[in-house]
Amino acid sequence: QFENKQYHVFRGDSVGATMLKPGGWEPRVHVVITALTDEKSVFVDVGANIGYHSVRMLGKVEIVVAVEPHPLVREVLNLNVATNLSTTTRVAVLDCALGATRFDSALPNMHPGHCNMGSIVLDDHGDIPVPVIPFDAHPLFTGIDRVTIVKIDCSGNELQVVQGAQKCFERWGQPFVVFAVEEGVNRYDPKELFRLFREMGYEIACVDSDYPSEHLAYPTEFDLGKVFEVAPMGENRV
Repeated sequence: QFENKQYHVFRGDSVGATMLKPGGWEPRVHVVITALTDEKSVFVDVGANIGYHSVRMLGKVEIVVAVEPHPLVREVLNLNVATNLSTTTRVAVLDCALGATRFDSALPNMHPGHCNMGSIVLDDHGDIPVPVIPFDAHPLFTGIDRVTIVKIDCSGNELQVVQGAQKCFERWGQPFVVFAVEEGVNRYDPKELFRLFREMGYEIACVDSDYPSEHLAYPTEFDLGKVFEVAPMGENRV
């Protein structure tokens, strides 16, 4: 149990172990997401893992879309969603990976006791076939007319996800984006991602500098002081 939510976790996994500590998993990320949303918001969680952030937003926003391609992890995600269902929040769980182009990939068949299920990466030599779909081409996203905030934490594929989401982001009027930079598994230079966001009309602030670092991309005209009052991020920007 964490706060007022009931979670099923993998024994020995880093997410579950960290949830037992004061503040839980990625506390600054959660505070920022909460500060930028209300009961009418739409939250998209790309790389939802067991649903830590998705489940915490149940009852706080109107719609949660959780994206988790690994079937073992997604099974626990679905269980956590079902355990904490809210009458005020609609939930969709997607079983694909998102990227810039459409192709077939794979994921390794990890043991439930793996030290960090969130470190699983797409690998053509994996055991579990996984379709990769461009963000802009997924029928659920093409059918949504607004999204408030997107969290992207997908083991080094953040750049590809954003590249594939540009049309949706423009149509949604530049949603906020909280994204991870995990240089140990990145398949890109983080500067490319920062540059892409700025080309799309965003500024970037650091949310948490601990590894993996977390950042917030926000529309240039947005007053970041509204977030500083809730979750001080410091003056350093990427």
